[in-house]
Amino acid sequence: YQSGVWVRIARIANNATTTYRVENLSPSTTYQFRIRSFAFDGATALYGTNKNVSGKTNPSVMTGVKIGGRAADALRINWTENPAAEGYIIEQYKAGKWVRIARIANNTTTTYRVEDLSPSTAYQFRIRSFAFDGTTALYGTYKNVSGKTNPSVMAGVKIGGRAADALRINWTKNTTAEGYIIEQYKSGQWVRIAKIANNATTTYRVEDLSPSTTYQFRIRAFAFEGSTALYGNYVNVSGKTL
Repeated sequence: YQSGVWVRIARIANNATTTYRVENLSPSTTYQFRIRSFAFDGATALYGTNKNVSGKTNPSVMTGVKIGGRAADALRINWTENPAAEGYIIEQYKAGKWVRIARIANNTTTTYRVEDLSPSTAYQFRIRSFAFDGTTALYGTYKNVSGKTNPSVMAGVKIGGRAADALRINWTKNTTAEGYIIEQYKSGQWVRIAKIANNATTTYRVEDLSPSTTYQFRIRAFAFEGSTALYGNYVNVSGKTL
């Protein structure tokens, strides 16, 4: 049924054929069809009564699916609003199978935060849209996305030694890190003074300082997801030289 009239879309000259695929339709749209059989009396076509059927297409595939934010214990999934959907299903790959973690019954929602994750760990997710044909749920094709959490926050950060011209910063080894970034507050801004590419290193000596002067530092862990650097939160520490 198109534009107010019935339009022939197929003539199947084989009664053993029992299926037909109607293509080039729009997502989440209801269509009406009718089918009838035919035979011949000589050259005269004979037709059975039309049988009507209607159906609704599935929602379209999701777009814009990406990891939009990271923390040591969480990942944020973002996507583009799907106007053909009524909502979204999000699943996470756990213990060798896909597990539903969210059903969002609002197609204007375009973000979801997955919490209670482990630091520096890669996770896999997939998302699909859904709609309804009456009470029957219709689903779009899954779109997969993966992401790695940030390293954990540094622990045990302290001034472990002092001299007139130096301060030693100590910390506890961060097993979720590949290394550490140390910055010093100078002239109103934070300036990197060290990048330590070894998570087994747990100390750094800041030299060429002035006597009896207080200095501010901050340190954070880093790791990588492929070539993308991931950073933990900063921990601040300050100390005064002798």
